[in-house]
Amino acid sequence: MSDREAIIFDLQDKLYDRGLNFAAFAQINGFDASTVHKTIHTYYGTDRTPRGPVGRRILRKLSEILAQEPEPALSQN
Repeated sequence: MSDREAIIFDLQDKLYDRGLNFAAFAQINGFDASTVHKTIHTYYGTDRTPRGPVGRRILRKLSEILAQEPEPALSQN
């Protein structure tokens, strides 16, 4: 597994901990799912910045969500 793949999988795990995946993140925030996917795979975890405003908003919203603590899992008694 490459470093880039590891970074993307780590992001997926963090979103999953918050009850989200890329498609759910896109839908909740009003983004196109393919745009979110492309933006994450192109820019997330790099020192590059998207040139367009939508890509910048996607990364900003991701940062906001990741800054929040994940909800504790419900116990299954």
